[in-house]
Amino acid sequence: MEKDYKIDEKNETKFLSYLKDFKEKIIEVKSKLKPLEKKIEDENFELSKGISFLDVKYNVMLSYIINLSYYFMLKLDGQKIENHPVIEQLIKERTILEKMKPLELKLKYQIDKLVKMANGSISTELQDPLQYKPNPKNMIDSEDEKEEKDSNETKLYRPPKIVPMHFEEKSISRNIGELSKREQKRAAKSRLLRDLQEQYDSRPEELTAAGTGYGVHEVATRMDEKLLEKQKYEEENFMRFTLTREEKKARKRMNKRRGVMSLQDEFNNLSDFRDLEGLNNAVNEEDEANYGTGILRKRKMNAKRYVGEENVSHKKGRFKDVDDLVDTLGKQNRKKGKFATALRRKIKHGSK
Repeated sequence: MEKDYKIDEKNETKFLSYLKDFKEKIIEVKSKLKPLEKKIEDENFELSKGISFLDVKYNVMLSYIINLSYYFMLKLDGQKIENHPVIEQLIKERTILEKMKPLELKLKYQIDKLVKMANGSISTELQDPLQYKPNPKNMIDSEDEKEEKDSNETKLYRPPKIVPMHFEEKSISRNIGELSKREQKRAAKSRLLRDLQEQYDSRPEELTAAGTGYGVHEVATRMDEKLLEKQKYEEENFMRFTLTREEKKARKRMNKRRGVMSLQDEFNNLSDFRDLEGLNNAVNEEDEANYGTGILRKRKMNAKRYVGEENVSHKKGRFKDVDDLVDTLGKQNRKKGKFATALRRKIKHGSK
């Protein structure tokens, strides 16, 4: 007795599209299996040396096709497929096939190479399994690598230098709070500062060789300093340099000046306060930037108290504080500097 197959209207369109696609795939599979079937009948194939991954894949695909055919048969028979075991099996096999795709991409190079070897596109030399053996030459280090290893072995480890740095706020200018080198050099040449060092220093007092009161280290010009350096080198190494005409003239001028340096140096001492004035201003700016205006106010109060104790007559002092003393003497020095220059010219013309 024949059965009447009925399909729901909802699934009719889907079923027709699936059936059409299924027929096309069957024709395509048959066209590819017929020549392979003839080869298997004519010759004996050894499938044991193939890739096991492909064997598993083909078995899973075959099982998936069989279960899919059974699913279509259930559809054609009009049976209910809800909670049917074939649905669970199809989902499992489909999941396995999807999970195998990343592995297939990794083995793609090996599979393509075997396919080319089977088709004869690769020479028979590459079919030799000995071609895949390790190369002993790769295990030997080259000369460049040896040199790099030797150089790495002899090198010493030098740790990075991490030096703590002083933090400066952005609001403070770079120029404020730093003593300029120019002010330091001018203060270092000050006669007053050298006298204070000789007074409070524990080293023995240094006397001049000429006895005029003008030390050898107090020569002002650059040419004189060079000549004195040469003279010191000659005395220490017991050898004599040949002097050029310019150096001989400069030495004569230096010897002539030594006779009148003692008088001129007294006027030059007035410039000590001018040099110390710039240094004092730089120190005040640095202290104000680092500690604020309170430290300057405290320093001035201590200076006033000190001046008041030293004053015997207890009258009002001439200067307000130490800063006023340095500023006043610096202004006087600028005026007296013109007198000292005129005196030097007079002495120079008189010596001629």
